[in-house]
Amino acid sequence: METPQNSHDSANDESFLHDHHDELSSRPHRNKSKRKYWMVQVRTNEGEIKERGLMVKEIYDLPLGDKVVIPFDGNQPSATDVDGLLGGFLGRLAADSKMFPICFENWHLMLNNYKNRAWNDVIKAKLWWDPIYETAAKVYMMKDIGKKWKENRLKLFYTYYDDKKSRDENIKNPPLSIPEIKWATFIDYRLKENTKKMCKRNAENRSKLKINHTGGSKKLKRKRAEIMMETGQPVSRGINEEAGIVCEKIIEIENHGTTSVEISPNDSLGQVFGKEHPGRVRCVGDGVCPSQIFGSSNPRYGGIPTSTSCVQELKIEVQELKNQIETKDGNMKIMATLLA
Repeated sequence: METPQNSHDSANDESFLHDHHDELSSRPHRNKSKRKYWMVQVRTNEGEIKERGLMVKEIYDLPLGDKVVIPFDGNQPSATDVDGLLGGFLGRLAADSKMFPICFENWHLMLNNYKNRAWNDVIKAKLWWDPIYETAAKVYMMKDIGKKWKENRLKLFYTYYDDKKSRDENIKNPPLSIPEIKWATFIDYRLKENTKKMCKRNAENRSKLKINHTGGSKKLKRKRAEIMMETGQPVSRGINEEAGIVCEKIIEIENHGTTSVEISPNDSLGQVFGKEHPGRVRCVGDGVCPSQIFGSSNPRYGGIPTSTSCVQELKIEVQELKNQIETKDGNMKIMATLLA
């Protein structure tokens, strides 16, 4: 394992970015949105807000002190152009093997020195958000980088590893930006029996998916915002037979008053779906622990919404599901009348 490097002091932000400018800004980037620029707001060193079009690589060319404004909606960035720009920016950081070496077995083992260096010397040097969202911003961005770091390692392995060659032959063919010793550590991890079993199990689980996510790299919240802007109508979820049964169970619990009024492990969702998974809460999003939401009376936890707002969202969603089921029942009655 590599010897950890010392974290850079925030005063060296610009010198660090200057040293790494060519490498960070020259990475190939496929603009899957088919747009050349993302229209975003930039906060100048004097505090003035200006709107301009930016490509991901141009973030590093901003004048000293200028930063891209990242508006937050709760514990996530707002569904605007800046969300797409942010995704590309974080993706470049995740793919930088000097910033985040691939030799660690998983993201949780990544040394804090690397995370703090990226946070202080790059992210905070080029992005700006309302200080009340500081904790939410760090949780969201670090988790997103971890996800992209994992995806990048997988891509590198399948691009450069040849199962027809020996271990030593593969080690001598590392990607250009990765030292051979780090590539060797990564190859050895991939060739472990436990790793192979885990990969096989993950592949089997993916094959069981009934509905695949076919939206590409665009996040659902951005797609939803675009549809609402185009149609002027709120976007609700489609219902299949299995989802309809779940909705009916939720509605039955709500109508009989056997659920907690506030969001809790015993509310209607908790009774139907069971225990929450660590690291997320239904209808709240990733990066939020159940302990941060259930039983909370404080107005905010580092930019994370309280249970009151979640309850309102749940009520709206349940009402939408009720309306869809009532419409479906009405159509069935009409069909039955016509066939009689």
